[in-house]
Amino acid sequence: MLFVICSYHRPLLIRQRTLALLKNHKILPLQTFIFVGAANDQDFEPYKDLSEEGYQVIRCPVGLANARNAVTEYFAEGEELICFDDDLKSILHLKKNNIWSLEEEFARGFQLAKDNGCRLLGIYPVANRLWMKPKILKGVLFCYGCCYGLINTKEFVLTAWAKEDWCRSLWFSSKDGGVVRLEYLAPIQNHRTESGGLDEVRTHQLEAEVAQALHLQYQDTVYLIERKGWPELQVKRATVLTRKQVYFLPES
Repeated sequence: MLFVICSYHRPLLIRQRTLALLKNHKILPLQTFIFVGAANDQDFEPYKDLSEEGYQVIRCPVGLANARNAVTEYFAEGEELICFDDDLKSILHLKKNNIWSLEEEFARGFQLAKDNGCRLLGIYPVANRLWMKPKILKGVLFCYGCCYGLINTKEFVLTAWAKEDWCRSLWFSSKDGGVVRLEYLAPIQNHRTESGGLDEVRTHQLEAEVAQALHLQYQDTVYLIERKGWPELQVKRATVLTRKQVYFLPES
């Protein structure tokens, strides 16, 4: 199991957020691969010190789709990858506070994914204990792009420059008959408030174009809606009802 972070113009923030999170979970630098979007040497230079600390730092083209595609090309088919954004503060566990193992939880998720013929697994997208559940589901589910697991395949190639998590979630749901999601884990992140990263290139028009294209392609599965002024997708109720529970988290 390897840990992958895509980063762009955030050499300080990645240390304060995602790398600190991994360190708290005792993930070694040698297990951690950082793909840096860099148009030139000036973009890449601030990240070079991370190599001296043992992190694997790889330069890739600018753009989240380019970075994600660079990841799948770099690693072998079937490699278990846990992928993160560079600004993830923490991961909330429904039943535990600070003492739990990220590796153990994702190992369980990967095993259940394999058992159910799935290659993508995610975590619950909203850090709210009232909505999270002590179980793991399989079905057509949204896997938030800030933290997800992937049994690597070069078959999936991102072409959209926005809503890459919806592109991935719907593609793998269609190909594998569903994805696996750990409903008791959720990300803590300042969405769309930090400088750098995807927000430097995100536009309302681009988001709308991709959302409309995905709705057209998967119109039997998702609705096109608006949330906080941004175009979004939502899984249809009939599709929600086809989800099944594949694991229940014990109390202890």
